[in-house]
Amino acid sequence: MENCNNTSQNMLSFPSEADLIVQTHTLPRQILVEYIRINTKTKQQITITSEQERLGFFICLSGEDRLTLQDSKEVIYIRKGVCGAYYEPKGLLNKAIYCPDEPFRVLSISMPSKTLENTFSKGGDGLSQLFQKKKFPNRPYAFRFLPLQPLVNTAVSQIFSPPVNQDFFPAYLEGKILEITSLMLQSLCVDSGLDFSPSLNALETAKLFQVQALLEENFQNQLSPIEIAGQCGLSINRMNRGFKELFGRTIAQYLRDIRMEKARILLAAGDSTVTDVCFQVGYSNLSHFAKLYRNYFGHTPVKDRKRFFSVQ
Repeated sequence: MENCNNTSQNMLSFPSEADLIVQTHTLPRQILVEYIRINTKTKQQITITSEQERLGFFICLSGEDRLTLQDSKEVIYIRKGVCGAYYEPKGLLNKAIYCPDEPFRVLSISMPSKTLENTFSKGGDGLSQLFQKKKFPNRPYAFRFLPLQPLVNTAVSQIFSPPVNQDFFPAYLEGKILEITSLMLQSLCVDSGLDFSPSLNALETAKLFQVQALLEENFQNQLSPIEIAGQCGLSINRMNRGFKELFGRTIAQYLRDIRMEKARILLAAGDSTVTDVCFQVGYSNLSHFAKLYRNYFGHTPVKDRKRFFSVQ
């Protein structure tokens, strides 16, 4: 991607104590891809003003952003593993707070509404209207969380570790961005995403992100719902309902997704047998693991491991 100091669509009021890296790539049909990395030594508040209408999707790769949209007191927590769709009119003022624990990295894909319609539908304004319906009541903007699909996660990883050289990267990037946009747009259209819900206040949202972090750090272990809820300060019922509301998946589904993705990475590395991988990702029954893997990826772990070796 092309390095630059700021984007063509945002004006950032940025403190000198923080480092900002923005890489942009403009694809055909005015599709703008932005990779933003923010690293701070202390907690920093940044003001962001939209210089023109923005319509698109985002995937958070690391770190945490506490976003307050214009005229709203609610805080939207965006952290690693969270993705969604957004609509911002020209002139929208947002405030974001970034923490020093880990660099905040996000991949953003935005485009004019005409591009959205002409590229991903047969014309008309149905898709743009779909974004409009996701607006907050009496607000000019829209924000909607979407489940992070394994295929989206894989496509993002391939963008940052492309199997092609620089000469072919622009065409490769365009294909991957269209793939990601299609998958996320489908989630939006089938209504599988989740509105930023007023039923979850800022404190509950923060605790649910603790649940997410706990699952990612302990995916190999068999944590009980009581243990997870107790460590994060939530009742079991509130934790289960809130997690599904925020992430679009149950805790069990989220844990399965983590384990399956980890298993595939281990199989691709080729250093472990299928049995070893089964135990390394937290399963004690090889048959159960193989069945889950086949249901998730469409083929058995044994076949996947052979396929990886044949490619190598």
